[in-house]
This record gives sequence, structure tokens and C-alpha cells, in this order.
Amino acid sequence: MNVVWPSRIATHAEVWRVLDLSGLTNSPRESRNYVRAGFVFLNNEPIRSISDQMEIGKDYRLELRFPNGVIQGTVIRLVTPTYYKPRLNQPDTAYRK
Repeated sequence: MNVVWPSRIATHAEVWRVLDLSGLTNSPRESRNYVRAGFVFLNNEPIRSISDQMEIGKDYRLELRFPNGVIQGTVIRLVTPTYYKPRLNQPDTAYRK
């Protein structure tokens, strides 16, 4: 799954915000709460801090592991937004009166 990080100049993204953008959680508040509770794992490593970051352009396995044994996970690639080439300055057809 490609997750678009909204900044073109950023090189890293916060894990809790990527959780929300990927759709694994329903809100940023829920994402922060899951990180604080210790339910979030990135490449099988637990994420304990809100300030933990991911590098943009790499593939990651992001999982939510709940105490009752339920695991929700997906492979995520962070990408920057694509911008289309600018419009041409001249019109497509010549204006004829």
C-alpha cells in the first residue's frame, strides 16, 4: 500500500500519523493512543514513543497487535505527492476570428 506523506521536502514521517493516513486507525487521536499503549509494531519492533519516525521511500511492515491476539497489519511504502507538469503557455488551438 502506498501512503502519501503530504510534504514534498520531508525525509521522515511520524509513525502515529502514518497509522492514520494508512487507514489502520480511525483518527489521529486513536493512533497516538495505540502508540502510547504499545500496540504498534514496525518491522516486528515495538514503537513506544510518539516521536519515532519512518524514512520516506522505504517499505515497512506496520502492525497493530492487540492484547486479545488480534493482529492488523499491512506493508506500507511512504511516498511523496506527485505533481503534474505545468500547463503550456500557448493554447491548444490557434485563435481565429
